Amino acid sequence: LNCYLLKEERVLAAMAKELGRHDEAGQWQKASEKRAATMRDQLWHDQDRVYYGRDLLEDRWARVMDISTFFPMWCNLATADEAPRFLELLHDPQAFGTDYPVATLAVKHMPERMRGQWHWRGANWVEMTWLAILGLKQYGFFDEAARLTEINCRMAFDTLEKTSHL
Repeated sequence: LNCYLLKEERVLAAMAKELGRHDEAGQWQKASEKRAATMRDQLWHDQDRVYYGRDLLEDRWARVMDISTFFPMWCNLATADEAPRFLELLHDPQAFGTDYPVATLAVKHMPERMRGQWHWRGANWVEMTWLAILGLKQYGFFDEAARLTEINCRMAFDTLEKTSHL
């Protein structure tokens, strides 16, 4: 949720600036900077080197990697030093290194019934993978973005050919 909100605050700042509403642009920019700083401070897990959800009241981490693990790249939160970690996860067979990346859950967290050919029943959601692809492009990982795009397009067209629906 915070990644979506951060992206929206940044877009609203850009829209306000374009419309000449510089006070509003400044307010949205300030809100986005505050959110980004809080997210970096509170949601980055040093040991696992990813952003997680966290219950701040109970100080408990939600240490489950899912598709949203890649959203800090999409909303341009990840630092240049953090960005290569996302590539590691894409190729790690216990994380997201699957036949059809990016899985909705890391393999190590995924129930057996969601693996393999079950990609349309939860293991891969193309529209969420698209956000990961956009994030990869923002950080200059164009070859990886192209690879994921090709795999996901092939998956969608193969499914259409086999079943006549998505």
